[in-house]
Amino acid sequence: MSNETPLEENQIQFTSQHRIEFDKLNWKLTKRYQKREGRGKNAALIDEYGYNEPAYYGGPKAFINRLVDKEFMEGMSDEDVATVHEFKKIVEHALEHIDQVKKEMYEHITEHITVDLGEKEKKAPKKVKGQIISED
Repeated sequence: MSNETPLEENQIQFTSQHRIEFDKLNWKLTKRYQKREGRGKNAALIDEYGYNEPAYYGGPKAFINRLVDKEFMEGMSDEDVATVHEFKKIVEHALEHIDQVKKEMYEHITEHITVDLGEKEKKAPKKVKGQIISED
């Protein structure tokens, strides 16, 4: 079995070649690569794997758009492609549900809740060089 960088606490092994990570602001995608014995492209490959620097996506929609990109799918196994499509369906369904709940909450609030801001406060009369100026 090959040596591979272990998953961090906040990472998910998405496909055999990709990991995803979420935080408040971003969805991050990293791709697996085989490490080399030394520096440079001509150095011999070793039986160790790591993950590149993450690509950042501002939210689930941008992330999903990247997943269906032909370039992203290139070279993936049939199993990985099926995983990507299933994940895409799940995220799209969740986003639709969130939008529907948001709409229902907005309708409920506007229909049933009234906000009383109280009486408008009277402004103090303006004074110019000791003279009171009327705002009428």
